[in-house]
Amino acid sequence: MIVDQESEIEVTFETSAAVATGTIAAFQIQNLLIADATQATITETSGLPQGSSIKEKRIGAIDQSVTDGTGKKTYTIKVLPTALGSFDMTGNFNYSQQDIKLNQKSFPVNISIPVIENNKQSITGSDYSMYVGDKTPTVSDFKASATDKTGAASEVTVDLSKADVTKAGTYDVTLNSADGQSKVVKLTVKANNQSITGTDYSMYVGDKTPTVSDFKASATDKTGAVSEVTVDLSKADVTKAGTYDVTLNSADGQSKVVKLTVKANVSDTYKVTFKSSIGGTLSGTTSVDVPKGTKLSNIPQVIPNKSDVEDIYFLDWYKDGEIVNPKEAMITKDTTFTAKFGAAVYRLYNKNNGDHLLTKNRNEKNDIAATGWLVETNDSNPYGRAAFYVPVKDDIKGKKQVYRIYNPNSGEHFYSTNKAECDAAVKAGWRHETNEDYTWVSDGDVKMYREFNPDVNTAGSHNFTTNKDEHEGVVKAGWRDEAKDTSLWKALKAGF
Repeated sequence: MIVDQESEIEVTFETSAAVATGTIAAFQIQNLLIADATQATITETSGLPQGSSIKEKRIGAIDQSVTDGTGKKTYTIKVLPTALGSFDMTGNFNYSQQDIKLNQKSFPVNISIPVIENNKQSITGSDYSMYVGDKTPTVSDFKASATDKTGAASEVTVDLSKADVTKAGTYDVTLNSADGQSKVVKLTVKANNQSITGTDYSMYVGDKTPTVSDFKASATDKTGAVSEVTVDLSKADVTKAGTYDVTLNSADGQSKVVKLTVKANVSDTYKVTFKSSIGGTLSGTTSVDVPKGTKLSNIPQVIPNKSDVEDIYFLDWYKDGEIVNPKEAMITKDTTFTAKFGAAVYRLYNKNNGDHLLTKNRNEKNDIAATGWLVETNDSNPYGRAAFYVPVKDDIKGKKQVYRIYNPNSGEHFYSTNKAECDAAVKAGWRHETNEDYTWVSDGDVKMYREFNPDVNTAGSHNFTTNKDEHEGVVKAGWRDEAKDTSLWKALKAGF
């Protein structure tokens, strides 16, 4: 056999049945000696009679007694080797039946057992509990460690493949050492009852500083027990009107951001109202109290209406009839801002006959452009997608109509607010093309210019534009200035 260092060896001496049962026999362990090679010591004996000589490495004993019912006697000696080498035991074991010397038996003891280094492999770990939402447990959470056969530390890894840390329950977790050992421990995942609630709060400048109860704040920890909540007002100025972020913090580390609205006292504010003209709508707050002498930080979003025939655009914000940027206006009184919308009027040019077509019908514009007419635009102008902008179809009531007539003989289009002039031209062979889906009404502050080329008797003898530079350039080239004609109209916004 082979034994590990620091493991007890049990040596047993036993008689044979040669001694008659119930007779008195003498048994002797004579100078049983343990060698020093393994630094072994005797740790325990059994069966030896009183008066036996028992030392750390030597035993001597004489037992004169009656044998038991088996006719045998048994003696046990436990020895602990503490060093490597061979465990050696030498001596004699004698026994004889009383008065019968011929029956004496003598057995020499000569034992040699190799002692090898003790296997110090071990792996330890303990069960662990966590809550849903906690970080994934690691080796240290399970207090896991291991040693290899030499006693050196062996790395331990955790196998969580049978555990679902997102769901309450008890799961088997295997701890594995680098040298092949394993141990199963339990992972208990508990339901997480953490929660934090709170609501926005409004106050006026001069009111007392808001508290937890004002924000209706409460929280529970992982176990469902109440967790104390505090209020962080570091980003709020309760002496100044505005809306601020306020953080509610629980004792167990949760947080929630709510809004604190600090209102100016009514006597220190003006009312600002946002309205929309026909052609679009507003999204957002359209009425707000603003501290005196301040500017707006937020304004509603403008949303043009959709149309099957018109391209409708937001043009400008107006205050008291003037174009303004609401965010740049100082509020010194109750103020109304109006978002104005308009339909685009496009100008197309026929390079074959020089005629210009004006239309606010998107479909007509696209159809004619497809035949080779040029849609005139100016990409450098944010409004340069069109020639000019006019009231939308739903906003023509009570406004002066612009008429469009067409000469089928020359291919020329002409535009005028003078109905009598147009009717007379129709009697002379022109054709009316006035329709609310194509033509428009006069409204706004943008002046329209008209020039006439006396040298042209066909299409292209007239030019219409809101661009003063274009107008002056055409007149300089020899065209007649007709900008003062009363049949011209006004537009909401100039285009290219």
